[in-house]
Amino acid sequence: MGELRSAFEKAWEKAERLGKLSEEEQRERLGEEFIPVGRRFAAQFLEHGSQRLLQEQLERFSGEERKLVLRGMILELLERIGLEDLQASLRALEGLRSLEDKGALDEIIGKFESLIENFKMRREEKFNLEKSRIERMKRDLLHQLRISGSAIAEINIEGSREWGEIERRIREEAEPQLEALRKEALELLQNL
Repeated sequence: MGELRSAFEKAWEKAERLGKLSEEEQRERLGEEFIPVGRRFAAQFLEHGSQRLLQEQLERFSGEERKLVLRGMILELLERIGLEDLQASLRALEGLRSLEDKGALDEIIGKFESLIENFKMRREEKFNLEKSRIERMKRDLLHQLRISGSAIAEINIEGSREWGEIERRIREEAEPQLEALRKEALELLQNL
């Protein structure tokens, strides 16, 4: 009976060792649990919340959990910065600025804002250069279709396929800079 008991005890000890998580595994598990929570809070903010929403949600957590929720929020906001929807991008930057109180991301946020502003200026310049050419093309096409006079109020340049193509090229030129900034921000985030 003593041997049977010792075999059972050995099996029990082995099961206990297997059941215990290392510190790294515990951190990973916490990350899997709390980073998505932060992402959801950031997504809610982007949809309809105020800056207070992010801070209020973050204040519900402390210690390592708070850091992970904050990381999730920052990751979500960084991913939402793009050149397709500039209003959403500016809102994401506003959220980042409201979260970050150490100043570590202030410089990168400024770089994102500068990139977006330069993109807007470049797009407007290109629009002003191409507007008359596209408008002339559209009027010629309408004339060929025998549509003229009061039937044509104003031509929607921004809705045209030609303008869409020009805007896509301008975005493609700026995307590498955007990705470099995003990468830089993620590297900073690793150090927080």
